[in-house]
Amino acid sequence: MGFTGRTWQNLPGFTPRLVSEYAVKVYGSGHVAAYNYVANFHDGIDVATYGNPDGTPHPIRDRMPVSIDFYNNDITNVEDNCIESDGGALNIRVFRNRCFSHGHRALSVQPVFGGPVYFLRNIVHHAPEGGAVKFTASSAGIVVYHNTLIAPVKPMLLAASNGHYRNNLILGKSDTLETFAVETNRGLSPGDPPLQDVEGV
Repeated sequence: MGFTGRTWQNLPGFTPRLVSEYAVKVYGSGHVAAYNYVANFHDGIDVATYGNPDGTPHPIRDRMPVSIDFYNNDITNVEDNCIESDGGALNIRVFRNRCFSHGHRALSVQPVFGGPVYFLRNIVHHAPEGGAVKFTASSAGIVVYHNTLIAPVKPMLLAASNGHYRNNLILGKSDTLETFAVETNRGLSPGDPPLQDVEGV
């Protein structure tokens, strides 16, 4: 497929082993990807990202990427993302997955059309280029609860809004001072109370 594993390609003895671009890619409603072992792909398990849902601004309901579950998967040694909900619309659930050794941000929302996208009880270990999550493209409605992220959480351009982080363990070595940092699109109107600091994770 022409992927060279850009994160590791300059290391001595690196030999590209990627066999294809995506291990699993779905679109539409009601899909479940569970109990899979995935290794040596560009991406692990993805919602197919091809733009706005068919028929936008009045999407065709039976073609919308909704009610999709990715759970109990073991995904390792992928060049880009472990799991992408990119291009999903409503009620996307990503839970109890193990994501080890990813070239880039492991859990991705870029974008989601409406949300919510739930990330629950996932384990991420070793995502050296960018950290554990890729929440960008002005996405909204991201719920991140009870995850173990052994990689930093860092903001990206085109920040997400209405994100909720609760009861996560976040440990990671970072090239900046912060191990956990988020940006949001929420603006303040005159008379709004000031924004509070993010609660402890």
